[in-house]
Amino acid sequence: MGETQKTICFERDTFPNGNHRLKQVYEQAKAGHKRPIASFVYFEDPVMPGHMHKGFDHWGYWNQDGEDLIGCPFVPIGGIYPDFGTGRASDLVRTRAQSLKRILYPGGGSKEIVYELHQGKLRDQPMMMIGGGLRVERILERDAPGSKPAEYRYTYEGGVVYAERFNYEKMGYGNTVEGDNIYYIISSHCQSTIYDYYGSPVVYSSVTERLPNGSSVKYDYVPLEKYDDLYPEKYLIAEDTVRYLGFEDDQDLPKTIRAWGRNLLQQETAFDADGNIVKRTSYEYLIDTAAAVRIPGLVPYHSRVEGHNRTCLARYFHISCPVLPKTRIEYSGKTNLYCRTDYLYNDRHLPTHEIKRYADGTRTTAYTKYNYEYYNKVNFGTGPKEYKYIPIEQIVYRNGKVKSAALTVYRATPDRFLLASALQLEAPYEGIDSVSFRISSRTFRGELQYDERYKEAISFDDYDAAGNMTSYHKADDMPMSIVYHPGRSMPLAYVANARYAPEATQRVNEVWFDDFERDDFYSWVWPDLGPAKSGTRGRITTPLTIPVSNFKPGTYILSYWYLTNDSDRWFQHRSRITVTDTMDNYTVLFPAGAVAVDDVSLLPPNATLKSQVSVPGLGTISETDTRGRSLYYEYNGFGLPTRVLDNERQPLKTYSYDHYNPNITIPAL
Repeated sequence: MGETQKTICFERDTFPNGNHRLKQVYEQAKAGHKRPIASFVYFEDPVMPGHMHKGFDHWGYWNQDGEDLIGCPFVPIGGIYPDFGTGRASDLVRTRAQSLKRILYPGGGSKEIVYELHQGKLRDQPMMMIGGGLRVERILERDAPGSKPAEYRYTYEGGVVYAERFNYEKMGYGNTVEGDNIYYIISSHCQSTIYDYYGSPVVYSSVTERLPNGSSVKYDYVPLEKYDDLYPEKYLIAEDTVRYLGFEDDQDLPKTIRAWGRNLLQQETAFDADGNIVKRTSYEYLIDTAAAVRIPGLVPYHSRVEGHNRTCLARYFHISCPVLPKTRIEYSGKTNLYCRTDYLYNDRHLPTHEIKRYADGTRTTAYTKYNYEYYNKVNFGTGPKEYKYIPIEQIVYRNGKVKSAALTVYRATPDRFLLASALQLEAPYEGIDSVSFRISSRTFRGELQYDERYKEAISFDDYDAAGNMTSYHKADDMPMSIVYHPGRSMPLAYVANARYAPEATQRVNEVWFDDFERDDFYSWVWPDLGPAKSGTRGRITTPLTIPVSNFKPGTYILSYWYLTNDSDRWFQHRSRITVTDTMDNYTVLFPAGAVAVDDVSLLPPNATLKSQVSVPGLGTISETDTRGRSLYYEYNGFGLPTRVLDNERQPLKTYSYDHYNPNITIPAL
């Protein structure tokens, strides 16, 4: 623990104007040894000027060269175009400068991206215009340099430019009497809200992806106009009150954004290479505006009211609104209905019913009931807050009959919920009428009640201090156990036909095992033996004390592997011992010639154990089966497997890699 097993490096530098760029990503084992993952090529011609350059479009993208450009934009001022100013039209070549052009992979493959400018119509106008920023036109994938590319093409429909108008005017002042001048303060950057909440200057209602084999998929989305943003509410500030005057649409002020209702997928249609519809899926959504959270914002401003320049307030809202799938309809072909799925939710917006109606008349309903639904204000609490929404019961109905049902029972501790048992219907159950089936509930005293036809399928019997399940058994079957290192969630051993109850206060435990790979706070407890029986570490041969105060009285098999100075071979020791109901500890004395021991276990005679040693972030480095035979796994410095060795540490498999240095190894292994 605490050792670095893998390092991912991001190499970067800067463009000529100082902007950062990512050059490549690689994995590094140690200095000078790299495994490339990908490198990146960008559009670098023409060279983008510095940040203070004055040539940019409405959206802030570079659009023209020149050192004598003025900051004032060439836009209508008071409805009239001036005879000076810098243009704000978009330019593709300059807009894509410093954008990602190609991704290169170590095997010679690549992915090239071809861009085009956004395009859409102005609101409430038929005129189309070019928008700032880029959209993907094509993606070209090659397996090797010079090979024929697989081409993915993208077309866009229904685009609407998000900016309602391009406002640069900060203020207009002066005498309106004929003959006097009007003066304007103009911003060099557009003051309008010109990007949708999702970051696009154009909102599309349809995108089509054309695949290399000639087929295509069309995606239709909720358009902008259906959930357009709302103008702010306008209030006149009087001496002792405020007066509502409707909505403010003459000035550029913050709006109430409703982006959560648009850009939702409405329909997905798959076409074959001849343009025939293969499959069509449509979607509807539940938008619960009644449960929306609305946070108001206020902006003071001046406006002409009743012929006078008055102080007003604009009120807008930040809205968080639940958006949930409501209906999914699948068609085979253009119009042939295949299946309709409806989703229902409870008052916490958790899914409770998934109802499927098929074209042949079959209907299935999947019902889910959650932990908090079993309690009310006068019943017992649901435990820690994060466990309130655990699904407890799931029932599937088909044509009025119960098809399957599962009930999960938990037991509460002060800091967590633990699985106690899993119940299922006892077969055959296809004939159970849904009306006669009893959905689970709790009594006033908190007792769980459920249908009598439920039978216990699995019982989860024991846990360790970290909440890891250590013992379970299926109905009418032997107990199965899992052993963990303290503080870890990765199993180190699996035991069949014995109960492992490390936290038991009564004499029910039947398992003790240690592979001596444990570390305490990044400091190893036991020495590195090099080739240990399992893993890399073992125990010195001082007497070992095994706590047995919670062991079930009876006969057990003590097993361990030991190493002597006379041989590099590991020998197994097995002996029978008896644990009595008064015994608290058992001391193991190892053979006089032993210099190290490994994999010590204490199990009932009919129990079997298999173990593994795993390094977090790398993988398994050894496995030992129930007969005590081990497999060993070696890795290179990049965490890739290089060899698999048998019990005698002879190679079974060897792996080699292109573009990798096979001589780099992880020192710890």
